[in-house]
Amino acid sequence: MTLSGRSLIGAEWLPSERDGEIRVLLTCDCGTATDLTVQVVGSGVAGEAAFTCDGCGTSHWFTVTAKAES
Repeated sequence: MTLSGRSLIGAEWLPSERDGEIRVLLTCDCGTATDLTVQVVGSGVAGEAAFTCDGCGTSHWFTVTAKAES
């Protein structure tokens, strides 16, 4: 596997359409923006996830952590 050296350069939180979801607009340095929605089940959940940029084909990995609201 060859690494492209591409990076995420922006993240903008967007309003989610349903309870239990988080939504973010992620921008790759190739200029492609991805509207990503993640379904969160449970509280205190943490895990790694990835998405592939449609513009350059780079897989961007990130960590998701959900905390219970008090």
